[in-house]
Amino acid sequence: MKNLLLLSVLLATAVPGDRPVTPLTVQGESFVQRFNQAEEVPRVVGIFSPTCGHCLQACSDFEEILERYPEAQIESFILWAPYSELDNVGQAKRAAEGYVPDSRVQHFWDVWKFGSRSYSERLRIVPEDTWGVFLFYAPGVKWEEEAPKPTFWMQNRSLRVGTPFSKKGFEAKLKKWLR
Repeated sequence: MKNLLLLSVLLATAVPGDRPVTPLTVQGESFVQRFNQAEEVPRVVGIFSPTCGHCLQACSDFEEILERYPEAQIESFILWAPYSELDNVGQAKRAAEGYVPDSRVQHFWDVWKFGSRSYSERLRIVPEDTWGVFLFYAPGVKWEEEAPKPTFWMQNRSLRVGTPFSKKGFEAKLKKWLR
């Protein structure tokens, strides 16, 4: 297990680009720590495949929304994970730079699928299907023993649960928090 983490770290540093993509451990400590450090502002968490066209479009839509509100105090965290055999840390870095370069977004390479494992029960989705989602948290929400309940969430996978993602609907939900 340590060898896979070391390989992930080495690959993350070997791929050129400006947007750092932080490798996560099995327990996701760096993500949880940053999530809690930002508790004073609204937060958005995304769990995506870096090669899925629908995922990349949703991330691009999110970037467009962020661009319309450059002064908004919001923190965002994208957990890129291997849901397709083409997914790797290099693709995650390319996706981070090309689709969500906003400085208010922190990117993570979630090789262990910490995000999917942590949110699956909370969202009532099996772990292998817990991706292609945006989760929103109002200020004050902290991550304690388990993933906190999101203020609202949207999915981009035609799942039977969750509100289907649309750029217009997502912006409408975020608008009061982005001012």
